[in-house]
Amino acid sequence: MPLERENERYAEIKEYLLEHHEGKVALIYESELIGVWDTREAAYAVGIERFGDVPFLIKQILKEDPVESIPALVLGAVLSSEYGRMREGRERGKVMSPSGDGR
Repeated sequence: MPLERENERYAEIKEYLLEHHEGKVALIYESELIGVWDTREAAYAVGIERFGDVPFLIKQILKEDPVESIPALVLGAVLSSEYGRMREGRERGKVMSPSGDGR
């Protein structure tokens, strides 16, 4: 799983971070807490400067993680042209596959 070590480290130190830095943003690379910043942008800039274009965890320090809902269309999981063809097919009572062949 991507960022597994980083997420495990965050879980280990979460109580400390909440007590001392709630609301701020932590930067964790591999198993090391690099630091805490006021913004995601500041943490990201330090991560890129120190480690380059590699995976590292930037996480806001909150008691509960917010739930995010992102529709598949926004993520590109469904291409807009395919979505349109599928929707048109449903409106005509025909079930459409993403390839548009009516199966």
